[in-house]
Amino acid sequence: MLRHLYMKWVRLTKPQPFKDFLCISLRTFVMRNCAGPTNSLKYVPLVTGLASARNLEHLEMVRVPFLGGLIQHVVEDSWRSGGFRNLHTIVLGACKNALEVDLGYLIITAARRLHEVRIQPSLTKDGVFSALKMAELEFPQFETLHLGYVDEFLLQSKTYPIFLFSGIAIGN
Repeated sequence: MLRHLYMKWVRLTKPQPFKDFLCISLRTFVMRNCAGPTNSLKYVPLVTGLASARNLEHLEMVRVPFLGGLIQHVVEDSWRSGGFRNLHTIVLGACKNALEVDLGYLIITAARRLHEVRIQPSLTKDGVFSALKMAELEFPQFETLHLGYVDEFLLQSKTYPIFLFSGIAIGN
């Protein structure tokens, strides 16, 4: 049984790479700087598959162009069955379509066990934190909040042509 999946700099060549993605025993999922489909709808099976991993503790997505609002809907559909409830770590970086509501739903769902959150600059708006405050949640294990998270690779002043050459450039 697969428990830890790390995909860094992987080139996904199939048109539907996540079509049958289901790893119910997954504890760690990391997808960083991978080259794959640019169509956001192709990531729906990935996110729904992650929701079925009831023991998922570490979720890290960097430069994953999932559909904005997708995580919110998947969390709503899976919360009774425990989807994303055991997350300790949430990392969202350079996900161009990610919405504050996606982050908010993940945080609310995982509040009891959440230790660390690292979020990209576009998700650090007041609305997220106002909503969390209004929800009156308790975070008994929370230790680290990194606002404005930028992946180390992006900090090394790599330029767009390198992303294009690597196959991970995402159009405007």
